[in-house]
Amino acid sequence: MPSTCMRLYCDNTTAIHICRKSNFSLAHQAHEMDCHLVRYKVAEDKTIELQHVSSINQLAEMLTKPLRGSRIRSICDK
Repeated sequence: MPSTCMRLYCDNTTAIHICRKSNFSLAHQAHEMDCHLVRYKVAEDKTIELQHVSSINQLAEMLTKPLRGSRIRSICDK
């Protein structure tokens, strides 16, 4: 295991579960190569560490979802 790894925060527990299980079959769905690369880096190579963060604390929401003023202010204050 590398001495340092990249920590990736995610609010999707299903995505975290799929990435951690290297024997989980994705053959029934059309997935890009980047999905398989991330799964390898998480489950085998261990250069990426996934950590769950609740949706309320997910700062990237401001870039991906329409939010009301109070929510935008609370994210910007972090």
